[in-house]
Amino acid sequence: MSHGALVGTWEQRLRTRGKSPRDAHSGMCVRVDPALSVRAAVARQARRAFPVDGLQALHERGTSALHVPVALGGTGGSVPELLAVTIAVARRDPSLALTVGMQVWSAAVFAAGSEETRGWLADLVLSGASPCLAVSEADHGAELLATSTVVADGRLTGEKWPIGRTVDAPVALVLARDGDRRGPRGLSLWAAPLRDEERGPRERTTGFRSAWLAGLTFRDRALPDTARVGEPGGGLELVLRLFQLTRVLVVGIGLGAADLALRTATRFAEERRLYGAPLIELPAVGRRLARAFHQLRRATLVTASAARCAHTRPEELGHASLVAKIVAGEASLRVTEAAAEVVGARALMEDGPLAALAMARRDVLAVPVFDGSSAVCLTSLAARMPALLASPADPDPTRIVGDLPPRERLPALAASPVDGALEAVDDDARVRLAERHREVLADGVRRDPRLLDLAAAWCALHADALARRAGLVEDDEAALHELRSWVAGDLPLAGETW
Repeated sequence: MSHGALVGTWEQRLRTRGKSPRDAHSGMCVRVDPALSVRAAVARQARRAFPVDGLQALHERGTSALHVPVALGGTGGSVPELLAVTIAVARRDPSLALTVGMQVWSAAVFAAGSEETRGWLADLVLSGASPCLAVSEADHGAELLATSTVVADGRLTGEKWPIGRTVDAPVALVLARDGDRRGPRGLSLWAAPLRDEERGPRERTTGFRSAWLAGLTFRDRALPDTARVGEPGGGLELVLRLFQLTRVLVVGIGLGAADLALRTATRFAEERRLYGAPLIELPAVGRRLARAFHQLRRATLVTASAARCAHTRPEELGHASLVAKIVAGEASLRVTEAAAEVVGARALMEDGPLAALAMARRDVLAVPVFDGSSAVCLTSLAARMPALLASPADPDPTRIVGDLPPRERLPALAASPVDGALEAVDDDARVRLAERHREVLADGVRRDPRLLDLAAAWCALHADALARRAGLVEDDEAALHELRSWVAGDLPLAGETW
């Protein structure tokens, strides 16, 4: 099933029967469960209320079962379907999309946990619960090898911060050092049932105001060896494998938020009249919206292609997810800012009919930070450039150094024109970029920042290649016409056939 069809399917699941007046906050038809409406999202954010009602509504529609393998009683959703759910929810409430999406952390246990651990976690997730992933630390951030949390002699000690959904998670998946072992094989992942006294106070955040971020503190608490997920020393690899998936899904939140912002601004521009005509018919406004729409479609294309990689080309998932995180993360920011420019001063208002735009702007700011910031992703991509710039005729399928192919291939998907971005990159452009790369390396500058520029240029080549394959052409007039049709029909933006 194509990306557009998957998003459309989940749009229908979120809606109820019948028609009613349009939601004043976004122009969307309120044919949804009240807990899943934009109005409810704005109200929750105003109160900083954890979205218990929204989580229950999504659980009733089958989102929890998507994260559980069929063999354990779930429906085993594909990565493209998880992305579609993320976008469908985020175009109403980005905080809710972030919160419900944390059930994906269970994938680490289903991939490497013992039969007993897999069983009880499956029961938890199928009931609507979610583990939290306790990886980052205040002093070390994304430097996982510097993790100071430790399990020694069966006792867990350390602090993790900031961690999502600690308020209701029954169990934390904790990355901790094995005693005094060092290096990449010195870390293990542990499933630690949470106690109330281990949950820290909630942090107040600028965006995602109805989500929950806090710290966890473990003080010499006992952990049986059966709580270890996977092999001793395999924790870092498990987490890196997991991030290959979650980088794709987290930018789905940004795409959904950008969809909400662009929809809100387009509706405003259709209804607002200046100089005797709708605002959207002013050339500067129409062009701004059209180009933002094109950016959103292009970013969605890159992300949908990366989601398919988990099934069709797992050896390329690490690199594809990095590109998606960079391209879609930055595009989400640009699209929401374009929407704000069109709306003007009203984009600053947290109350009233355009409050959804203010919510989307706040929430999208955090998307490039999650699961590796844009800078971290560019640095990782820069390290892979020698392999990426090699000839596509290279017969070695593992030439992308640093990727971690999954232990077993996920279920196959039907072929799509957006598969195989590596082969689709223009050969001449690849050669020119490879020459520039060799010149920079020849200068011998340690940690040369120009390598990051070349990694960014690779992201553009990757996106261009996919756009050609999908027949995506930048045409302001056509894009504006299509955008207006999408908004008038209350359809998901960028609901393409690929």
